[in-house]
Amino acid sequence: MKRLFLNFVWINLFLTASALLPAQVNPGFENWTRTVYYQEPVGYLTFNFQSYFLTGTPNAGKVPGASGSAMRLETIASGIDTIAGFATNARGNIFSGGQAFSGQPDSVRITCRYSMAGSDSASFFFIFKAFSVPMINVFNIGGSSPGTGFVTITKPLNLFISADSLIVVMSSSNLTANPVVGSWIEIDRIEFIGASTDTLVNYEFEDWFDVATEEADGWYSINLLGAITGGANPPVPVKKTTDASEGQLACEMTALEIDIFGNKTVLGAVSNAPIFFGAGTGGVPFTQKPVKFKFDYKYAPAGIDTAYAMISFSDGSGDSINGATVMLMASQNYQTYTVDIDWTGKPAPDSMLIAFSASRVDGNGTIGSKLTVDNIVLDYSTGIETPVPGMGGGISLYPNPAGDQLFFRLDENVRGNGTLRIYDMIGRIVAERVLNGEEVIGLNVARLSAGQYLYEWQIDGKVISGKFAKN
Repeated sequence: MKRLFLNFVWINLFLTASALLPAQVNPGFENWTRTVYYQEPVGYLTFNFQSYFLTGTPNAGKVPGASGSAMRLETIASGIDTIAGFATNARGNIFSGGQAFSGQPDSVRITCRYSMAGSDSASFFFIFKAFSVPMINVFNIGGSSPGTGFVTITKPLNLFISADSLIVVMSSSNLTANPVVGSWIEIDRIEFIGASTDTLVNYEFEDWFDVATEEADGWYSINLLGAITGGANPPVPVKKTTDASEGQLACEMTALEIDIFGNKTVLGAVSNAPIFFGAGTGGVPFTQKPVKFKFDYKYAPAGIDTAYAMISFSDGSGDSINGATVMLMASQNYQTYTVDIDWTGKPAPDSMLIAFSASRVDGNGTIGSKLTVDNIVLDYSTGIETPVPGMGGGISLYPNPAGDQLFFRLDENVRGNGTLRIYDMIGRIVAERVLNGEEVIGLNVARLSAGQYLYEWQIDGKVISGKFAKN
């Protein structure tokens, strides 16, 4: 069975549109949702980011210990691969960093219980360093602990000089062999024995924190990359703000440095599709032809930095067929930016991508640049927003603005078989109804947020469209 340990390539693979549940379209950034993905032990990096997003289950977790809590590491399956339970106090490369440690212990005492599958064994690496010279001590624990309780295992350490730093690596499977699904170890306490020795950070595994993000519904950001790599106080480049141009909330992006397993980047960005995680650049399904892309923004660059806004329409093969990328200049107050979109000679798209960045998009922006965006609108002034000439009189709707119910009355000349679709102002379908020649159509719109919406009737080859408001 193939081994699957920490691999930076997984940054581009572990998050997909299916991993992050679909969210409500939210062009005004009024709705935000906090999601807790899993818990992490304070002071340690685990393989939970792989395990959770590939299998839906973390493989390093908090469990009851001999006293208080313990950390459980477990080797699990992911398709034909395996993911070993793993924890380290290092950041980036597991042989760099670690914690400050002063002393020359002669042994280590581990309180744990465990069950290894087959010939597998749990691995412990204690890498003491003095003046950057490593003193590596490796222990493997095989078999199963006797009984059902925790046991104490003491192992000798070999340090030829007093250490100044310490890296610890723990795994539920042998780090030098193929891991075996089903192996697990629960670690309650790690203590060093010897005169004048320090303690390991969070050595009783009592302290844990939530790996969580708060995102605008229907939008994706790099907040999760900061959450899974930033420890208990991760960088949060994208936040909600009450400094809105319309409504109660807006989206505030700040260019911050994120250390993605040793690869540092400066970015603060959002998009309507998970493009930051290798899910492609096509965007979300979209088949309309808006003629203007509008949004309100204010921008405070750090230094000579520049913000960007992008809208891109793609065909069924994923190739871009229309759109624009624009640079946004500094503005202390909100202003409306309008992008004209010319569809002359171009087919209807298959998908649409919208993205904003507070800084240069090559990752070399300036820390502190801040972009605030609100009130995104797609204008169909020559399309869906304006009723088709000679046809608009065939349909009346009430009440307008609508409450929980919206009714359409069709004149006899426009009744027939077809489809009614409701779009939000960003152009996504939020409601749909099949038509079978009815005179009056009732539509429940209680779940829709307050704002402007577009309707489109397709009846026996005819297209009738217009706009209504929702209270």
